[in-house]
Amino acid sequence: INCNESLHNHLIDRHKPIFPFSQFIMFFVALSAGGKSPKKYGPINLIDQMDKPMLFIYSMEDTYSIPKYEQLLYDKCGSKKKRLVWFDHGVHSHVRIHAPEKYDETIKEFIRDYIDE
Repeated sequence: INCNESLHNHLIDRHKPIFPFSQFIMFFVALSAGGKSPKKYGPINLIDQMDKPMLFIYSMEDTYSIPKYEQLLYDKCGSKKKRLVWFDHGVHSHVRIHAPEKYDETIKEFIRDYIDE
């Protein structure tokens, strides 16, 4: 699991060729990150250092950040205050539109439990 895999899933979903787009995008991401490679410094490589409250919201329909990888990311997260909430519908950033009440309540509950202490 790394940024490259998610990018590949985006490109496939949009019917774009992985080569050369993936290489160009990763080059510019590294350039904008001060030369740090997204493959080496991606979320899965650093999330164990996280000590802030983390709320993970994912959809079982996500084709970019697929569920098995999101569970790995959650499991590896170093925060003692973390929560993973699954939604049945919604692709990637379109989760709320399918269940706005549950989505909003999930965020409110997380804030009540972990932020407003």
